[in-house]
Amino acid sequence: MKDYFSRINPTVKGIALAFMATLGMANVYVFSKAALLEVSYFQFQLYWFGFAIIWILPFLFITGIIKKIPKLSRSSRITLNRVCTVLCPAIYRSFPNNDHPYLGKNEE
Repeated sequence: MKDYFSRINPTVKGIALAFMATLGMANVYVFSKAALLEVSYFQFQLYWFGFAIIWILPFLFITGIIKKIPKLSRSSRITLNRVCTVLCPAIYRSFPNNDHPYLGKNEE
């Protein structure tokens, strides 16, 4: 990044990047709200995190960060486990007409 914009003042670059990030997040917010009106909440979450994984996994493999996951600290592994424990039932509930012994019947 420094090679492409070496003549621009770092403060101006920072403000420009912050402005573009704000526009990007506003765009994501507007289109997410529009998409949420079309599908149920759990289906939206499934699509949202599914596409996030599709975008993040190639980055993790290309940069080699994926190799650092087994070396995580104990507290990081516990946090990751808790996040997965919360997301798995949410993903399961996103599909209509499912029976599960712990979650019950999905009535949507």
